[in-house]
Amino acid sequence: MDDLSIEVVSSELQVLIRKGVISMWEKYRQIDPDAHEAFGVLIGSKCIDFAYYHISEITEPKEQDIHSRRSFTLKDPGHQAIVNALFESSGGQLVYLGTWHTHPEPNPHASSIDIKDWKACLKRNKDRQLFFIIVGTEKKALYYFDGEIFNRYEF
Repeated sequence: MDDLSIEVVSSELQVLIRKGVISMWEKYRQIDPDAHEAFGVLIGSKCIDFAYYHISEITEPKEQDIHSRRSFTLKDPGHQAIVNALFESSGGQLVYLGTWHTHPEPNPHASSIDIKDWKACLKRNKDRQLFFIIVGTEKKALYYFDGEIFNRYEF
């Protein structure tokens, strides 16, 4: 339990993020003025009985991905291969839970492009709650949809 950081999003929803994941995000912050956006997928599990989620793994940018200072395209099949391997090795407990990426701003906010992309992800994954995390230079923001309501939690 020492490697876990609890982030309570609301009274109905709780997200637990592994400290190791947070540490990885820290190394990708866009502090350098030439740093490109970093990104990947969120992998974790959900408690069956209530809305308690655990983000335990992430993927990192890969060779075939495309990225610049203010955009990225997740193209490398290695992201899906990692999701598949973790799903298999965990007996189906670890699954895709969304995406993360960086912004070169202290307190990150979703762009219209981010929101459009996230809505497309939700349409492809109607069977689960998804999370979208933006890592800024100082703070992080977790976004999730509750029905048609778009929620943001800063940490």
